[in-house]
Amino acid sequence: MVKNLIFLAFLLSSFAFEALGDFINIGVPYIHNFPKKEYKAGTQNWSITQGQQGFMYFANNSGLLTFDGIKWQLYQMPNSSVVRSVFKNDDGQIYMGAYNELGKMITDNSGKMKFISFKRFIPTEFQNFDDIWNITTYTDQIVFQSYNFAFLFKNDSVLSVIRAPSRFQNSYQINGHLYFNDSENGLLEYDSGKLIPLVGSEVIKHEEIWAILPFRGGDNLLIFTLDKGAFICDEHGIKSWEVPANSLFKKFQVFSATIIHDNYMAVGTVQDGLLIIDQDGNVLQHINRQKGLQNNTVLKVFADKDKNLWLGLDNGIDYLNINSPLTFLQQPEGIGAGYTSIIYKGKIYLGTNQGLYIKDLEDADSNEKFHLIPGTNGQVWYLGIHDDNLLCGHNNGTFIIEGEKARQISKIQGAWRFMQLKRFPGYLIGGTYGGLIYFKKQNGEWKYVDQIKGFNESFRVFEEDENGNLWMSHGFKGIFMIDLGTNLDQIKSYKYYDRLSGLPSNYNLNIYKIKDRIVVTSKVGLYEYNPKTDRF
Repeated sequence: MVKNLIFLAFLLSSFAFEALGDFINIGVPYIHNFPKKEYKAGTQNWSITQGQQGFMYFANNSGLLTFDGIKWQLYQMPNSSVVRSVFKNDDGQIYMGAYNELGKMITDNSGKMKFISFKRFIPTEFQNFDDIWNITTYTDQIVFQSYNFAFLFKNDSVLSVIRAPSRFQNSYQINGHLYFNDSENGLLEYDSGKLIPLVGSEVIKHEEIWAILPFRGGDNLLIFTLDKGAFICDEHGIKSWEVPANSLFKKFQVFSATIIHDNYMAVGTVQDGLLIIDQDGNVLQHINRQKGLQNNTVLKVFADKDKNLWLGLDNGIDYLNINSPLTFLQQPEGIGAGYTSIIYKGKIYLGTNQGLYIKDLEDADSNEKFHLIPGTNGQVWYLGIHDDNLLCGHNNGTFIIEGEKARQISKIQGAWRFMQLKRFPGYLIGGTYGGLIYFKKQNGEWKYVDQIKGFNESFRVFEEDENGNLWMSHGFKGIFMIDLGTNLDQIKSYKYYDRLSGLPSNYNLNIYKIKDRIVVTSKVGLYEYNPKTDRF
């Protein structure tokens, strides 16, 4: 967007994901709620599109809503009616439909938007057409569909009028084909001025169809009905889609759907929020009011240019940042506060203040709960892979994690972090509440050896420099440089750096390694050590 959307989020935990494909099914994506009191218009939002400049447009009960990422603007119809549909054509024109009104929005010389009505081009006998529920394209024409008629416009003038055989419930343009669902005659295709029933459509005749998507190439269709779930339409006819998600479609009632990330579908329901599925009908996400939506009735699902989702709700508008590697695990999971996490051998591990939790990563059932690994109750500080051993740093000591089992290898309390050093191959050091400990690799796993004597400060945040020295930051004291010497049983020496050494403070400093350079972060900027002056 021209003005980027700026959201304030509080991250409970961040995850370094291995290759998961295009969509993450662990946790919930970031959701930003836009309530009625914020956008200052009606509750219901029926349709959504995005303009050439990235601005968002919403068909709202009070008129047409626009959002530039910062400011909301409402444009009311001349007859003050509900706007039911909004659509952006390939040329960037924004078309809209309301009760007995249709047309487009233009920008005048002063830069303000205004509505231009096309109603005057419609023959008088058709002007009482009721609500325009959908707008789409067909060949080089714009199609406005109401219950009773469909109007085909070209160059802002009506070319033809299609009468509904009984009542058009909805319309769809898929791969150049124009379809209408008629309440009595079922699913029809418009071709050469005629409405022709789809072969095999008797199985869904009289059903409300609220979404149709292209499916697996060719002219195949995936048809979503309100009460009977989803159906596949291919060269063999129309049949029920026998997949895990279909039972939920029938239960929750599908009202809208769109394709996301090329291979996935976002499906909005009447009863229980949003379902995100793959092309095999597996549910990857089920996001509802309990998980952060304002409302469980999703009237419209729209994927924007950044591959994120906007939901037009029965009460409000929600934005879902699905095109992000970050997801959120909420308190209803019952896992406590998150401190560390890792993915290892097909499982995701979460280190929390209550213990170490685990869940299968590739399990198709996204509703599976994380469960506690026995023996890990209490504060987890660290998870890391060292020579194919998964280590857990814990308040109670150090554990090797093997699948869903934990085996304690050290009882030295407060294992903050572990590191393999360049100068000591085959050894592993660990920072604890009371200094450093070390381990030796024996028979393929780490064995505890002893504490490293000569330094007993809490050793939580540290890095190794190019000379093999350890730099450690203490949250309340400053920075220490530790020379381990040639043996790990006792440090050779250490030096302390504080405000007198060029640092801005002794407090809230952290050590990081950026491109093999040791830097200190502070509230006022980054600091680097100068060995010639022995200062920062």
